[in-house]
Amino acid sequence: MNHTSRRKAGQVSTWMLLSMAVLTFAVLASSGCITTAAILTVSALSQDGEGGEGGEYIATVRIPRDPEVVYDAAVRVAMARDDVNIDKQSDRRHRLDVSRGLDKATIKISKVESNMSEVIVHARAGEPGVIPEDITKSVVDALCKELNVQANWSVD
Repeated sequence: MNHTSRRKAGQVSTWMLLSMAVLTFAVLASSGCITTAAILTVSALSQDGEGGEGGEYIATVRIPRDPEVVYDAAVRVAMARDDVNIDKQSDRRHRLDVSRGLDKATIKISKVESNMSEVIVHARAGEPGVIPEDITKSVVDALCKELNVQANWSVD
């Protein structure tokens, strides 16, 4: 077995284990045993702005709720905050663009499987001294609080 074949075999095993873990989580979540949002990927598209300020950050979150429920919660959270503007809203696509001053976030919600949503939060910092990772975490935490699920943060 050459180096490439071994690496592919290792990748398949890793993906199989990850898939099994997600499936187990989904089964337990749908049965009501777990009410935790799994932050599967917290990837830093961490492009810093000029002078170390600004930049972008993306988090991908799995939440054990239907996309419509998650989207409605995101809209409620945004509307409840006086300092947040809803810039663009697509109920059909479950997409919400929000801003607070020069800081912006896009929230996209899609169905992964029955009673499981994937939420992608893409934050862009524009205000001086604001860290885009903090915007993303704030959005995810507020959404999870509204849905009564706990966010477990871990960076891949």
